[in-house]
Amino acid sequence: MSLTIKPEKGSIMDWIEEYEKSLDKKPEIEPKIRKKRTKIPFGLQKRIMARSRGKCENCGTLLFNIKFDFHHKNYDPSDPRESNLMVICKKCHVKLTGPVPKKKL
Repeated sequence: MSLTIKPEKGSIMDWIEEYEKSLDKKPEIEPKIRKKRTKIPFGLQKRIMARSRGKCENCGTLLFNIKFDFHHKNYDPSDPRESNLMVICKKCHVKLTGPVPKKKL
């Protein structure tokens, strides 16, 4: 004769069973909410560039003949306030935000 012990509801066995079932399911990932990028007016770009004296505001590299970006300090591309923007070289921008994926045509 075999003795079978039934676990009580809410026992560790129930938890293990539920956990094993969950391993078979794909995790539900919420879609990333992306804010709409706001164009930075040219006049504002000029003021930020003047404020930086033509240098990267992160490392101090002269921005003459190198690529640069306007970085949102709060990482919100819909916030074009002057106090939220800084001009930085591409190298610093990648360090701060990671590489930007190229758009597919």
